[in-house]
Amino acid sequence: FEAGVALSGWEVKALRAGKAQLTDTYVLLKDGEAFLLGCNITPLK
Repeated sequence: FEAGVALSGWEVKALRAGKAQLTDTYVLLKDGEAFLLGCNITPLK
């Protein structure tokens, strides 16, 4: 599988700053759609 993720402006900035936690993240495939679960992106202050 290959997929993309649409991110908002603040999410991109937080990812670039290293504020994402992907340790327990997984993808659930349901009814032909993929769902990213367990991902935590902390907003910048």
